[in-house]
Amino acid sequence: MNTLKFGNSEWYGSEGNILAYNDENGNFKPLPFDFSRGSIATRVNQQGLIETVGANDARVDYKDNANGALLLEPSRTNLITYSQDFSQGYTLSNTSIISNDVISPEGVQNATKIYPLSSGNYRHIRYSPLSPSSGLHTFSVFAKAGELEHLVLLDYDGGGVGIDFNLSNGVATDNAPTPFDSFDMVDYGNGWYRCIATATNPYFYWILSDNGNISVTVNGNDGLYIWGFQAEQGSYPTSLIKTEGTAQTRLLDNSFQLIPTDISLSTSGTIFLDYTLNIKLTAGHFPLSILDYNNGSGNEWLTRGSFRFDIRPNGNATYEFVLLSSAISSSTQVSNVFPNIGSRGKMAVSWDGTNVTFSVNGINYQDTINTNFTGSLDGVFLGVLKTFNNTHKGGQFNDVKLYNTALSDSELIALTQV
Repeated sequence: MNTLKFGNSEWYGSEGNILAYNDENGNFKPLPFDFSRGSIATRVNQQGLIETVGANDARVDYKDNANGALLLEPSRTNLITYSQDFSQGYTLSNTSIISNDVISPEGVQNATKIYPLSSGNYRHIRYSPLSPSSGLHTFSVFAKAGELEHLVLLDYDGGGVGIDFNLSNGVATDNAPTPFDSFDMVDYGNGWYRCIATATNPYFYWILSDNGNISVTVNGNDGLYIWGFQAEQGSYPTSLIKTEGTAQTRLLDNSFQLIPTDISLSTSGTIFLDYTLNIKLTAGHFPLSILDYNNGSGNEWLTRGSFRFDIRPNGNATYEFVLLSSAISSSTQVSNVFPNIGSRGKMAVSWDGTNVTFSVNGINYQDTINTNFTGSLDGVFLGVLKTFNNTHKGGQFNDVKLYNTALSDSELIALTQV
């Protein structure tokens, strides 16, 4: 019996919650997940445009997913004080701009054209107040080809050419003497790409180029388009945080649902998770936990009964059962479930008091173990809980299901096919 459904293209919500539901015997019963985020945030809507949603509004994001996915991210700060207005806070060298020249990725005519004024080197734009600081920082800007097709990111300390972002074909090449930690281009449609680079102690600027070797023809018109500049401390980019004069922080997303009081998972049950990994992992992370949530702090699984999915830095997936006052009683690891950032996996675990079957992407793995829980398991926690503390990372939840019966092997295979 499917006792809880969440997602799978069925998304409803209001401020402070997003709806899960129970449709047992055709009788629809709403089971809202509590949701909180103490700030506004952005998402990609069903029309493919970036839009702002209010504080405590859950973000169903449709980037590359027609069915939508619940977007949960950690707290991040955009250090750039003018993310869209390139006429303030930026140093322009041998370049000029035309503000509000074309339609941006949010569907508004507020993107900027930038074009060179001379044919010499270092026709660049740089955000002046930003200085090197410790740790990894990720920089991103939305860019679109105009008459020019290449945007080059140069690390000031590295010298020479940096990452060449080809806006005509979406291919990025790192030519820097000191390579960046990572880089990427993400297609946002209508010719727009998000150009992304991560570096330690960065100090760099964007250079206009027509072929990746710092050579352009200057005629007072030819250029390209930019919008949405972001600099955040961290090893991967998060959704755009808009700024209009001061640095802004998007706070942490949290989502939680109490298990219905008439549902018992102590002797049998099945949990299913359809999840897209959009983060660079540095330690074990738990995108879904079933736990004792008796005081609402979200970490009672450390000392009380719980179940959790664990995704590891190498992309492997593990399910783990933790029993009250005892060590992990069952832990099975499956390799390469999430081989790349942006990849999607389907996982389910079923237990009947004797056997545990863990199914990943249509393949079953079975343990024989007594899995009767001695602690209460009364909450479903979403939010990618990091190992042994409440630090959260990002992810997208496409579908979550909870059953109060153990599904068969064939049912698990069918449920987790990708």
